[in-house]
Amino acid sequence: MDFFRRSDKTPTVFEHARLLVPLSGEPMVDEPALKVAVLLLAGREGAEVSLLHVIEVPFERTLDAEDDQAVARADEILSRAEHLLAEKNVATRTSTVQARAAGPAIVDDANELGADLIVMGLRYKK
Repeated sequence: MDFFRRSDKTPTVFEHARLLVPLSGEPMVDEPALKVAVLLLAGREGAEVSLLHVIEVPFERTLDAEDDQAVARADEILSRAEHLLAEKNVATRTSTVQARAAGPAIVDDANELGADLIVMGLRYKK
């Protein structure tokens, strides 16, 4: 049996250049996630943050039905986040997706993008 001392272990470097940040539209949830993304990419050349907003479509409606109000809200959410990241000189890419559930849509977008990391905020539940 081999034992390793703490000093014997070599630290691993995790290179992350593409982050996916799903946005819910709530400033108390989105802004901390954006701040973490900025901290993770600080000083990295060629790094990019992909901002994603998922419009959840209820089962009563067809998946390709357009909701102008939801699209306008998504554009507002994404532009607010993009502006916040532009102030920090972070390259961004935005996208909006319509799906039945946000979780699988986020994972699909992360796979399609080749994201190294997903950074997302959650509502605090009491």
